[in-house]
Amino acid sequence: MESKQTEKFAAGLERHVTDEEDILKKYQQLGGFLKAGPAGLLVRAIFLDEEHHHYVLREMAKELRALPGRNPVIEDVSRAELAKMIEELIQHEEASIENCRALKEQFTDADNELFAAVLEALICDSEKHKRLLLALDEVIST
Repeated sequence: MESKQTEKFAAGLERHVTDEEDILKKYQQLGGFLKAGPAGLLVRAIFLDEEHHHYVLREMAKELRALPGRNPVIEDVSRAELAKMIEELIQHEEASIENCRALKEQFTDADNELFAAVLEALICDSEKHKRLLLALDEVIST
């Protein structure tokens, strides 16, 4: 990506975070009304994800503005050791996905929709983690 395009993209990421700050406040307000119980759990989980999304978008903007094409900083470990660690973490994420799917199958009643929804969200998170680990493997392999 050329420099002008990169800056425009980074600014767009930051603008998205700024535009959504009121959304975080709304989730926080909703969480204030639903402090305890299953409803509170769901709202807190969403709020924390939203906070994390904003953090990641800000960090992406910083990285885009850093020196282009720079290699990852690797200290005190070989690339082979890193690759092994990443593979172990991918296997962990795959096992987590399978475990959550097995648990989710146990919740078939409408009364347990909360637990099924939370487990589905955890499955999505583990799939996301696996995808990011695969990207990390590519980054350190270059």
